[in-house]
Amino acid sequence: MIREELRTSISNLVREELEMANKKFPLFSSDHEGWAVIEEEIEECEEALQKVFAHSAKIWSSIRKNDDASGEAMLGRNALIIVAAEAIQAAAMMEKFRVSATHRFNEVK
Repeated sequence: MIREELRTSISNLVREELEMANKKFPLFSSDHEGWAVIEEEIEECEEALQKVFAHSAKIWSSIRKNDDASGEAMLGRNALIIVAAEAIQAAAMMEKFRVSATHRFNEVK
């Protein structure tokens, strides 16, 4: 279970990421463009998560050999931070998609 304070902090990071992205790039001009950007962010998240799995496997291998796994754990921690950052970017792009689609839909009316 995720603490509500953590969820709020992450939501704030998503909002900050979206604000920074909106300063650099306009709203999505189409659902296709938005979907492509979201997919790219999700792929980057998946790639980062694969690195976490690799570190976890190395930790397990070290444990089985009674070797020190602390260095690998640090690398795994750092990889998980990258996963979190990629997930925040993906969430920001999901929100940008929602705002962009709503904006375009309301313009048509």
